[in-house]
Amino acid sequence: MIRRLGPCRFLAVALSFGFLGAGAPAAHAEMDLFSRRAFAGVVDLRLATADGEKTFVDGGFGKLRYGGDRSGDWRVKAQVADVALIWKPQFSGAFSGLVDVEAQPEQRPSPDLVQSFVVFKPVPKSDFRYSARAGLYWPEISLEHGGPAWTVAETITPSAINAWVGEEVKVLGAEAHVQNRFGGHEIGLTAGVFTDDDTSGTLLSFRGWALHDIKSTAADRFPLPTLSPYMRTKQAPDTRSRRELDNEAGWYARLEWRPPAPFSLNAFYYDNRGDGVSVINKQWSWDTKFWNFGAAARVGDKLHLSSQLMFGRTIMGFPSATGRWVDMKFASAYLLATREIGEDSVSGRFDWFETKDLTTPQDNANEDGWSALAAYRHRLNEHLNLFVEATHIESARPGRLYGAVPAEQNQNQLQASLRISF
Repeated sequence: MIRRLGPCRFLAVALSFGFLGAGAPAAHAEMDLFSRRAFAGVVDLRLATADGEKTFVDGGFGKLRYGGDRSGDWRVKAQVADVALIWKPQFSGAFSGLVDVEAQPEQRPSPDLVQSFVVFKPVPKSDFRYSARAGLYWPEISLEHGGPAWTVAETITPSAINAWVGEEVKVLGAEAHVQNRFGGHEIGLTAGVFTDDDTSGTLLSFRGWALHDIKSTAADRFPLPTLSPYMRTKQAPDTRSRRELDNEAGWYARLEWRPPAPFSLNAFYYDNRGDGVSVINKQWSWDTKFWNFGAAARVGDKLHLSSQLMFGRTIMGFPSATGRWVDMKFASAYLLATREIGEDSVSGRFDWFETKDLTTPQDNANEDGWSALAAYRHRLNEHLNLFVEATHIESARPGRLYGAVPAEQNQNQLQASLRISF
């Protein structure tokens, strides 16, 4: 049995590991804790309009960050969508760290800690490389989040897969990575253990898939839509992303292959090893497992393609006559194409998603849907990027009837984002 290491103690050990490493010898080692280079930030100024159902951040079943008014008509919103301050200390030539604190208007508390980890990455001396990371972070799943503060590089909104990763697949953990070249091929393997992700699966089960760029934080809570009569007395009306409830550590592993060609493939497996029945204040431990497969390719000099496929299963609650309280299979996939136009880019993405509820007699969480997105990124200068994005989404979810809204919904969203980085 792997016992839990508490969050505060875990981070203390991780940071101590980094500071101890500051004294380790390394070629051209240079400590940099508080110079201008050790700090960065992102400010996202957003103007958006959307129609359709109430957004999930207001307790509805809406699948986008913004939603329509009470009658479903278009609603316009201007806001500072995100402010991130990033500290990137360099303890030595091999040890570095990252602390990311952000303010998002939909999150409570705000501002809050989003990421905090240390990295051990020595200078490679051969084709064999190794590194390690420990702290609060997202495992390497997303092929879209290439910007600072875990932002999406070419669009405003990530896919349904990576939006859920941003919500419920952040871990307090430690991982090791090894990589080697064989001829022109490059193989990388990552393995990690983690705690504090027992509630992973709650949003996906009770709300379903969604497409948005809100990130989970260390102490956040996401509201849930109206629950079924069966679940209202069992589940709290919100879910906390960072909870350890059963004192068991989970694990994940990732394998990547980069051949001597302009493409790469990877496979990722996650198991939080939740027992499904531990509970504190109606926050439950879920038994969640999934596979994620990713591919990225460059076609010519200007066209980039990327795709992910995820499928898994999440289980919660005690056995009943029809099985466990919640037993749901889930799957999603997307294809993203980005065309460079000078320093600008145009992107298009198609998403497909579904959930299959294996306990429908007591709580119907079946869902199927798709979305299409088009985005344009214009580089104004080194620190300013302007994004314009349009999204259309259609989905059918019988569980919407618990909130007295139609099971089938269509929704549109238009956004403009001025992203300032410094």
